[in-house]
Amino acid sequence: MSMAEKRREILGTLDLGGLNPGACIGSRWLACRDHVIESVSPIDGRVLAQVCTASESDYEEVAARAWEAFSTW
Repeated sequence: MSMAEKRREILGTLDLGGLNPGACIGSRWLACRDHVIESVSPIDGRVLAQVCTASESDYEEVAARAWEAFSTW
């Protein structure tokens, strides 16, 4: 199995792809469109995956939903 195939297998097991959202509410991932952060292999420096960071409004939505969930406890 090639390294690229192994990478896809591992990311698939984690339910990740090449470009991933950076915030979620419960099990729903937000369509984050801010900066992209690359996860780089310490072995060979290749990019393993990327994460789109959440914007301020994304974080505000996450915090609001978290507060609502906490309030129902």
